[in-house]
Amino acid sequence: MLHDAHGLWIAEAGSPEVLPALEGEQSADVVVVGGGYTGLWTAWHVLAAEPEADVVVLESGRCGHGPSGRNGGFVSSLDLSLPSLRRDYGEAAAEAWAAEASETVDAVGAWCEAENVDAHYRKGGEL
Repeated sequence: MLHDAHGLWIAEAGSPEVLPALEGEQSADVVVVGGGYTGLWTAWHVLAAEPEADVVVLESGRCGHGPSGRNGGFVSSLDLSLPSLRRDYGEAAAEAWAAEASETVDAVGAWCEAENVDAHYRKGGEL
């Protein structure tokens, strides 16, 4: 597996087009800072909920570059973090946080299937 500054996905799929920097004054309904997994997932869901929204994703490099591109594609819940979450936030908050994270793991898989995205998604376990 290639592990460099550009990431596995860029090596496999090719680098996304470099877009020109924004110039002048801009406006948008929603501005998402960061074009990694979380930022792009957020922009996607805003547009799914409100297709007419003017959404701008601000990214200093290339979308999918950096930690999102280098992580090897791991999507995981917070189950292994439950002890520290309980200690730091209490039982109810920890359980709610872990439940939402588990739902997100399933949501990523469902999204890949629904959108026909070949992200090599495979739900496994954790040790």
